Parts: sequence; C-alpha cells; structure tokens
Amino acid sequence: MHTHYNRLIGLLIFCVLCPFSRLLSQSTTITLKPIQDNTLYQTSDGSLSNGAGDYIFCGKTAVGLIRRALIQFDLSAIPVGSKIESVTLTLQVSNAVGGARATTLHRVVRNWGEGSSDALAPGGMGTAAAAGDATWLHTSYSGELWYTPGGDFLPFASATTNIDNDGTYTWSSDLLKEDAQAWVNSSELNFGWIIIGDETTEKTAKRFDSREGNNAPTLAIRYSKPTTDSRLPAKVQFIHNAADPLIEKLHVLLNEQLIASGLPFRGATPFIDVPSNKNLTLIITSSRNVSGQRRAQVSLPIRFEAGKSYVLFINGVLSPNSFDNRVNQNIKINLYSLPNARTTSQGGKGYVDIVAFQGATDVPAIDVFMPQLQQNVVEKLDYTKLTDYVSLPALAGRIQMDVATTQQGTKIASYVGDLSIYAGQAITIFASGFLQPANNRSGLPFGLFIAQPNGKVVPIERLNMVAENRNDVLKDSIRVGVVLNSANEVITISSETWTEEQVQISWCDLHGRVLKVQGAVPFQQTIAIEVPCDLPKAQYWMIVRQKNKYFTKQVVLQ
Repeated sequence: MHTHYNRLIGLLIFCVLCPFSRLLSQSTTITLKPIQDNTLYQTSDGSLSNGAGDYIFCGKTAVGLIRRALIQFDLSAIPVGSKIESVTLTLQVSNAVGGARATTLHRVVRNWGEGSSDALAPGGMGTAAAAGDATWLHTSYSGELWYTPGGDFLPFASATTNIDNDGTYTWSSDLLKEDAQAWVNSSELNFGWIIIGDETTEKTAKRFDSREGNNAPTLAIRYSKPTTDSRLPAKVQFIHNAADPLIEKLHVLLNEQLIASGLPFRGATPFIDVPSNKNLTLIITSSRNVSGQRRAQVSLPIRFEAGKSYVLFINGVLSPNSFDNRVNQNIKINLYSLPNARTTSQGGKGYVDIVAFQGATDVPAIDVFMPQLQQNVVEKLDYTKLTDYVSLPALAGRIQMDVATTQQGTKIASYVGDLSIYAGQAITIFASGFLQPANNRSGLPFGLFIAQPNGKVVPIERLNMVAENRNDVLKDSIRVGVVLNSANEVITISSETWTEEQVQISWCDLHGRVLKVQGAVPFQQTIAIEVPCDLPKAQYWMIVRQKNKYFTKQVVLQ
C-alpha cells in the first residue's frame, strides 16, 4: 500500500514539476568576441591610440604614465527581456610586470571608438591616433572629448581580479550580470567596460591580447529567455497633480475598492498590484464636499495588461472657467497614463531612469536646459505630455536644470538636484502648480517634483535667481581671454553688461558636479578669474553668475 502511495506521490510531483524543469532548462550560453577594443595612453594632447593593434594595456609604466583598456561586446543576439544568469569575461595576459595587482572593470558611460591605428609589437607606447580612435582626451579622435580625461565611467568596480604572471584570467560577479542585463534591456547604454590596473605605483602595466591578437577576449553569458504569464497582476502608481485648491486630497477606488485614501496634492502612491486583463472602473473622488455640494467625482473605464507597470497622473481643475485657461484650453480634471512605466533603472545600480510630465496648466510648453551640457534635455514638452525615459549615470553632484517656456524662451526658474540619491531607481519628474497663482484662485506656485517608486515625492530645490531670458543672455556680447602671469593663469571676461557687483564663479565637471565656488568683483566691466590651482588637469564648465544673468564657458586645464 505504501509503495503504491509513494509511486502515486512521485508521479504527481513529476507531473507538477516537469513543466518547471523544462522552463528552467531553457537556459542558453552564448560566447562573444569584442566588437571593438582600444587603449587610452596618458598624454597631454590626446594624440596616441592603438585601435587595430594586437594588444591592449592597463596599469602604470616605468616612467609613470597610465594605460587604460576599453572593451565592448555586442549583446543584441540575446532577446530583450531575457534574464542574465551568469557573465564571465576572459582575457589572455601576454606580458605582466609589477607582481600581483588588482585589476578592475568599470562600466563606461559614453560612446567611444576604435580606429585604424596600430602600434605594432610590443605596443606599450602607442602610436599616432587615427580618425575615430579613443584617446586619453577623445572619445573619437579628433572630435568628441571625454568629459574627464582618461575616460568617463562609473566610479565603483563591476568586477575585480588579481593579475600576477602571464596567463588566462577571468572576471565574474553579480555586478557584471547587472551590466549585461542593462545592456540587453537598453542597448543604447552599452559602451562596454574600461579595464583599470594599479595606477598608484610605477611598473605595474599589464598587456592583454586584443580582439586582433592570438587569443582574443571572450564574454560568456548564460541567460534564460523571457516568459509571460497572463495571470500576473499589473502595477500602478497614482500621482495627484490636480492643482485645484478645492481638491487638495483625493480618494482613488478601483471597482469600488478603495486603493488610495486622502491622497494629497503633489502626493503619490507606491506601485500597487491591481487585476490585469479585466475591464475595470476607476473612480476618483474628492475627500470632502466641494462648496457645500456633493463630492466631485470622475469615473473612467480602464484595463491593465498582465505584468506591466503604469503611472497614472490625476491632473487639471474642476471648473476650467474659474482658472486661466487661455494658454491651455483642455484643463478640466482628467487622467493621463504612462504605460510601460519602470520601477527600477534599466541601467542598474549606477544609473537613474527619468521620465518627465508637464502638468502645469497655465504653461503652454516647457524646455529644460542644462548649463553643464549647454543643450536642451527636454524640448517643447506640451501640457499633459510625457517624455520618453532617459537613463543617466547617477553620479554625485548638483545637476542644474533651467526651465523655460518654449514659445517665449523666458526662464521660469533654475533647479538643482543630486541624482546619486536615486541610483538604481526609475523616477518621475513632474511640473506642478501655477506660473501665475494670482490668476488661478491663489493655487500653489510652479515647481518641479520627483516621485519615487515607493511613493515618496521630493521637491527639486529651486535656485534663488531672478527670472531671465535665456536666449538674450546667451547672445550677450562677451569676450573671453586667457592671461598668463608669474603666479598662475587668469581668465578674463569682458562685457558691457557687467556691473561692479559681486559675481559668483562655479567650477563644475561635465557631469554637473560643483567642485569649487569663487567670488570676484568686476573692474571696468572686466572680471579676472584666477584658475584654481587645486583642480586636476581636466575639462570643466566655468559658470559665472551676476544677479539676473550668467555666462558659461568650457575650460580645459592642461
């Protein structure tokens, strides 16, 4: 009896587990060779490279010059949505000096190139860079520059291996899996790795065979293909951005089930599991009676797809005729959806994914300009419209954003924030409130806010600067000169618009991090700025501000 019982149980277990066993056995291993590699040779002019050479290098030479290797693989053969299970990078060391040294991989955050330069054996001194080569200063010779000489990469290592003598070495770690996962999810983030050796001591250089060498690098990736399950719930985050003072708080119900109670203006829920593949009714109602009448209520049919995530914005006002609707006509309260929302960064630990929503009813459209990059990062974002997601390296430092109205080019305000505190997250930046509160029943003023996946909403810090017309400032007649004296280098800025009042000079790296702040007073409409002697040789943005105007200049310290 027990024998038959045990057989029956065994058969049931086999029948239940067999499908899952087949699912787990779908893992596939793929071995790739690099699509490009190169070496960054430390020079003051960025003139050396070795794009087509047989070797790549890292560490420090006998004369104290740094070498860093770049390597990139194409992961497009792995289906999007696959789960990365393991990653192993294998390199052949063909010449090693200096004894056992830690050698690290860091994820590169900017595109770079491999040209036709070939230093020939032994290759350690490099050769003249060819068009498209990465060099110590250039991402692509002789055009685009690295933000920081020596390459732009995440500060933490993805993997570390000690290299001693010649031979075969491997790197493997959870962070390498995360890198590969990010590149499968978002191929536009794939700029490969930079290989960094011991740069604290001379005579630590290591030489590896390149993709043109006898033993080319390989990247082995084990992954399982994506699967879907129609029974999975959807995930939804609600953001209350309806600026009408009469609906300061809202209740949100789904098929008459309360899922958010007393959600405040500029408040958000965390991502909530909701039924998928069903026709539902979403009800949004004010938390109290409006003007002694019934509670304001909006009912909307809605349907969510299995396994997907959504951000739903509640935006607008109850009575458009009571507000300034000359700029945007359709400001009646409504629901706006961001499908395919993200709860974590597709770039992984070192990145933050950002999507922006224009929810300010009396602003036609906005541009967002970053002085550090001298370019718009958001252009002509109309009312109730969303940008696409952008993945940015979550580097520490104050990133400045200038928000302007699209049509007039008039700056609304400047904001600063630190992206590093959102590392690994996907966040939503939304414009909120009224540009002209007096014309809108004294509602709350315009601002930028960040909604995190856990439901926490954080205001972005506003700089206390007088509103200015950015287009006029950038067209200002400014002359820049560099003067050498016996003590140090001085940058002079001359303009007819400077007054003899204190100016602030900020030195930022090209990721937006403020490294040093100085003060100066113009004399005869000329500002003399001493170059900080404690800044390392690199490329910087120098931002000069005086009251309602500023000037930005890119400076390379050599």
